[in-house]
Amino acid sequence: MVKVSVIIPVYNVEPYLKQCMDSVVGQTLKDIEIICVDDGSTDGSLDILREYAAEDNRIQIIEQKNAGAGAARNNGMRHATGKYLSFLDSDDFFEPRMLEKAYDLAEKDQADFVAYKSDQYHTEKKQFVSADWVIHENEIPPYHPFNHRQMTGNVFKVFVGWAWDKLFLKEFVDKYHLTFQEQRTSNDLLFVFSAVVLAKKIIRCTDGSCSSATRCQGFSVKNKRVFLGLFLSCSDGTSGQTQRGGPVRRTGKRLYQLCTAFFTVELQHPVRTDKNKTERQAERRMVQRTRCRRKE
Repeated sequence: MVKVSVIIPVYNVEPYLKQCMDSVVGQTLKDIEIICVDDGSTDGSLDILREYAAEDNRIQIIEQKNAGAGAARNNGMRHATGKYLSFLDSDDFFEPRMLEKAYDLAEKDQADFVAYKSDQYHTEKKQFVSADWVIHENEIPPYHPFNHRQMTGNVFKVFVGWAWDKLFLKEFVDKYHLTFQEQRTSNDLLFVFSAVVLAKKIIRCTDGSCSSATRCQGFSVKNKRVFLGLFLSCSDGTSGQTQRGGPVRRTGKRLYQLCTAFFTVELQHPVRTDKNKTERQAERRMVQRTRCRRKE
């Protein structure tokens, strides 16, 4: 059986794709499959994928019309046969032993998912910068495995809501029908935070060799305006899935309450004073919706 399915959505990343593919092909864990989903690239990305596939039979190429990274990841998951799922953006790369270390940890404790550290690679400066903020160590218990009930504080501040710094048990993902939202940006938020709440066993990899690197075109992080739009989408999605008996049918209410608390706190501490009329109206609409849900 394939140990890990690595799913890579690819869209117009010709300058960075070879480094990404080399980092996966060269993993010390060899029993993997590499599922590359070309999302309608118009540059030379698909040609590069074909070159690698011709040299390595572990590589599978799926072509689709441009629909975004979320749809590409979902497409890749439908073809995955590995025991675990790993997601990698096509302009990022893995440390050579990352999958092996994460896999061994997951197997040892039968974890639902493993979270590991990541570094940022600044393309312009050509240097790595540690991103210690992606995991709040002080809110994780000193033992493994753990789940969200053993975390201190707000569980949505322990991990960042992206998927590429985590290894997921496919059986766990299938059990709760976890999928990525098919929207253009930050489509992994609901997937990751649902996993955080639903997982019975979470492992944190502390080994420095168990890490990934994300490429930065200059330093940037998601701002609160992005989080606001995602919250409205996430809350609607969670509510709909709960009503339909979807992936969070048993803990959907808990997930929504935690999600609501998180974003409400964030909005009470604004970092921008130049919000335009549309943004202010969106914030008021979110607060009104939160109040209505709480009354229910």
